[in-house]
Amino acid sequence: MRKLLDKAYFVIKPQIPSRQLRDALQRRNRGLEGDLFLPHYWAVIVHDGRGSFGPSSAKFLVYFQNPDDDPRKPTPQRAANQSSLTPTQFRAGVAENRRREAANPGGGPFQFMIIVVNDDGSPGRVGPASGTPFFSQGGRAFENAADDIVFRELDRFIRREVPREFKKARIRLS
Repeated sequence: MRKLLDKAYFVIKPQIPSRQLRDALQRRNRGLEGDLFLPHYWAVIVHDGRGSFGPSSAKFLVYFQNPDDDPRKPTPQRAANQSSLTPTQFRAGVAENRRREAANPGGGPFQFMIIVVNDDGSPGRVGPASGTPFFSQGGRAFENAADDIVFRELDRFIRREVPREFKKARIRLS
């Protein structure tokens, strides 16, 4: 089982589009069973996609052009541990946007923090996003590799357990 679990791990891991999820992928071996596990609540969103969403209680939907700049890092594994920007962090992001815009008045990509708000000032929403079914994609590749592993192990077992010498059977009639 360990060989199959290891093979699944190494086939599926490169299919995961998020570095954080790739690094968090875990193998859990339970004797004759094993599974691959991602502890992050948002792994299913990356895999399956998501619908439209917006802030539930905040005035703005905010995200960062470069996720590494987000002061709410690290991204929590559990939804209950999500955090919001503090007013100080929000003002710092707006100030950085203004600084970048002033440094490049002719246009171009300057936004540090992206604020999604409707024309009427209400919190904006973002549209749905399709998923990246990495378990499904990797699973198909794993099936072919698993067949090879199982046949190789079965062949070893048979060679080890089945006697190599055979005596001719004789029947005597009297």
